[in-house]
Amino acid sequence: MATHTVKADGSGDYTTIAAAISAAGNDDIIEIQDSSVYEENNMSISDLNLQIIAKGSNLPVIANGNSSTDTFHLYTSGAYFQNIN
Repeated sequence: MATHTVKADGSGDYTTIAAAISAAGNDDIIEIQDSSVYEENNMSISDLNLQIIAKGSNLPVIANGNSSTDTFHLYTSGAYFQNIN
C-alpha cells in the first residue's frame, strides 16, 4: 500500500488526480492536500481498492472539465471517497 499526494502547485507527487489514479496500485491511498478546483474528466478506476481522501481545512472540488464526458468511471466495488466536494 502506497500513498500518492496530489497538489495543484506541484509540491506533491502529482498535480492531477488522474495522474495519481493512473499510478496507483491496489489498496493505495490518494491524498488531495489542497483546496483547489480540479477540472478533470474520464478518470477510470478499474479493479482496484482505492481510497481518495482530501486532507486539510478546506476541501477540494472535483469538477468536470468537459461537460460532454463523465468525471469518473468506476469499475470496482472498492473505491472510497472522503471529504470531496
